Amino acid sequence: MDDNNASILLVAVLNRCGHPTEDLDEDGSPRSKPDPTLQKEVREIARNAKVQATHASMEYPPNSGNGLPIDRLPRALEALSYLSPDPKRIEDSLLTLLYRSSMDQPLALDEFAVVIHHFEVHRAQQIKAQFEQLDEDSSGSIDKSELRRLLWDTGYSVNRETLDEIFEEVDRDRSGTVELKEFELVLKIVYDRFGFSRSEVKAFYTLFDRYDADLSGELSADELAGALGWCGHPTSIAEARDIIERYLEKAFERVLRAKAKRRLG
Repeated sequence: MDDNNASILLVAVLNRCGHPTEDLDEDGSPRSKPDPTLQKEVREIARNAKVQATHASMEYPPNSGNGLPIDRLPRALEALSYLSPDPKRIEDSLLTLLYRSSMDQPLALDEFAVVIHHFEVHRAQQIKAQFEQLDEDSSGSIDKSELRRLLWDTGYSVNRETLDEIFEEVDRDRSGTVELKEFELVLKIVYDRFGFSRSEVKAFYTLFDRYDADLSGELSADELAGALGWCGHPTSIAEARDIIERYLEKAFERVLRAKAKRRLG
């Protein structure tokens, strides 16, 4: 993307986010400079290891450098914890990419970052509103029971033991409550660990690495059959292949991206 297109893109994003700028000149360049804060935020998103891994894995073919196909954009957003992304919001975010000759062409990494930024702004507003609704005394914090309810409202199911562990991890001042910034950290931890406790995630990765015999970062049908057998669930290779094909597509993609994140990190 050249500098002029990047400037147009950032002005468009500013307008969409409720920060209108001046009109564009005849040559398409903005009359006012893009917000450097917004520019930095978009660039940071594009540098994020998980975003890069998701973009690469969703390309067709994967890791081809061909860009992210538009029809795979909802799945890519879900992989980054934007659950059930609103088609209208996807459309609106794509409309900010004014310089594109066709809305159907695959998204480059920086374009994907702009779409993510659009969703991130909305999610931050939504989380803040939900948080304030639970914070009935306007203290700026919520307790553990309210935290569990808020997690449910945002689409996450976490058992009590895991919630206790995460709560203790983020409640560094031992106040018995979490503030908005701490809640955002809770969401990140829940997503990164797939809703499991730290020890469960460690055990999972240990098992995964043990049966990933070819160190490919993924489990083939025979490797999955071996892992399930070790867990006490004898499974044939044909049954394991059927599990992969019919039931674990999304979960499998998340595992691959988590592994990619570990390697990139």
